[in-house]
Amino acid sequence: MPSTHASHAPNAPKAVSILLIDDNHGDAMLFREALEGERTCHSITLHVANSVDQGIALLSGAGTSGVRLQPTIILLDLHMPGKDGKDFLRHRKESAELLVLCVVMLSSSTRQIDVDDCLQLGADHYRVKPIDWAGYQTLIVFLRQFWD
Repeated sequence: MPSTHASHAPNAPKAVSILLIDDNHGDAMLFREALEGERTCHSITLHVANSVDQGIALLSGAGTSGVRLQPTIILLDLHMPGKDGKDFLRHRKESAELLVLCVVMLSSSTRQIDVDDCLQLGADHYRVKPIDWAGYQTLIVFLRQFWD
């Protein structure tokens, strides 16, 4: 008899977990709103860390919940006070558990040296932060490849 387990049902939403590490509250809110349209097809959970240290804590289980987050994708801002995105990428290189996670840099910087540095440090992709709603929709289309 065929299995009817819910996770194998053809119309069951796929669970997606995203960790956004970004100190800009406004950008996080816009990204959250842009994700709303995707929730009809997927069960998407967005976790937001306001700093690299907070992001690392969530990924290591040292956060307030004590649960180690294992996101489908990490979106990482480059320029933040204190430790920045490059510091996170250096930390990631030292952790076998973090190396398996996909990291997309999401920065307002269009400087080629920033792109090259981030990719050299191990970022999987580099995207310029959207500046309008259409840009966020384009970003969501790009990110869909990681959970479809």
